[in-house]
Amino acid sequence: MANQTVNECQGILVDSEAGRDPGVPNGYDNNEDFCFTICVPNSPKITITFTFFDLEKAYTNGTFPDYVTIYDGPNKNSPVIGQFGGKNNPGTVSGTTSCITICFHSDNNTSAPGFELNWNATPPPPVSPQILAIANVNCKSNSVQISFDKPIPCGQLVPGKFTFAGPAGAAISSVTPVNCVNGYATGAILTFNKPLDQSGTYSIDFDFIYTDICGNVYRFVVHQTFNIINCPLTVKITGDSIVCLGFCTD
Repeated sequence: MANQTVNECQGILVDSEAGRDPGVPNGYDNNEDFCFTICVPNSPKITITFTFFDLEKAYTNGTFPDYVTIYDGPNKNSPVIGQFGGKNNPGTVSGTTSCITICFHSDNNTSAPGFELNWNATPPPPVSPQILAIANVNCKSNSVQISFDKPIPCGQLVPGKFTFAGPAGAAISSVTPVNCVNGYATGAILTFNKPLDQSGTYSIDFDFIYTDICGNVYRFVVHQTFNIINCPLTVKITGDSIVCLGFCTD
């Protein structure tokens, strides 16, 4: 227990174990005032479970000299979830925000064994990124630019993450991130090993791996198509070898 803020998704918190009372050598000390805050971005709540709770017993008037106060937020100005003392183990407590604060107070005499708790945060599953619609591309282009609806880690924008198909039979030779800032890009330029010289519909698949703040791994495969236009048509005439003006053939 200390004045500290952490961002880990799970962990164990114990009292200070600074006690000098011979009867409780591993307990907390007198005159302690600590606030320990857990904040996990994007987590809808943080749940704490007390596995041990043994503080100084209450005064004769029912008030507790030593107590733990739990706040639903990042500091003591946040709403109070509850205040607990004695051997009134709070059990499992959940907040409603991405932060929860545990404060401990002890008076100037008589310590006790203290407490231990574990916490756990589970961010919601991420929403799959999407490749935005791609405008028509003119014939013989050897690259196309794609844009995403949310930033993508620049390190994942590599040829091996993309699958490409279309009439020209080309392949992706390189991928260049667009607007790569702080390790995230808003798009990419795909360069092909040959010009796209046949009109038609082409498809792009992007195999994307996302790891959230808690280390949970998600895989998405996103798809988009675009059209190559304005390529000259190659026509083969079959059938009669002589075609007269005004007649039809295939």
